[in-house]
Amino acid sequence: MAFGALTANTPGAPAACTGFPLCNGRLLPAGGVRTAEIHWGHRLVAFAVLFAALWAARSAWKAGASRAVVLAGLASVVLIVAQLAVAAGLVLLRLPPSLQALHLAVGAAVWFALATWAILARLDARREATVA
Repeated sequence: MAFGALTANTPGAPAACTGFPLCNGRLLPAGGVRTAEIHWGHRLVAFAVLFAALWAARSAWKAGASRAVVLAGLASVVLIVAQLAVAAGLVLLRLPPSLQALHLAVGAAVWFALATWAILARLDARREATVA
């Protein structure tokens, strides 16, 4: 969320990487263009969060976590994918205000889902520790 705020509030950064998934048709932004590097970094963090959530959700499922934990993990992954889809549309449609608002709203939903997942996992772990 902090990286998103940095990207949104650095002059020129929101529009610095046109195209999706590449940045201005390149795998890496052109050197020395700080705003493109900020935008690209935001994208990389988003994909890292997706892969970490996928790994954690799969691990929870394989470890036999409670249904609530597994569903919270699944909801988190679905919301992250939705956030990436909104972000792609945002870039490809040249930052329409309606998609900017949706990107912010879905980002808040992602954080809520991740926090809920973490709380449920913690409660699950405590419950298992008391039973054992």
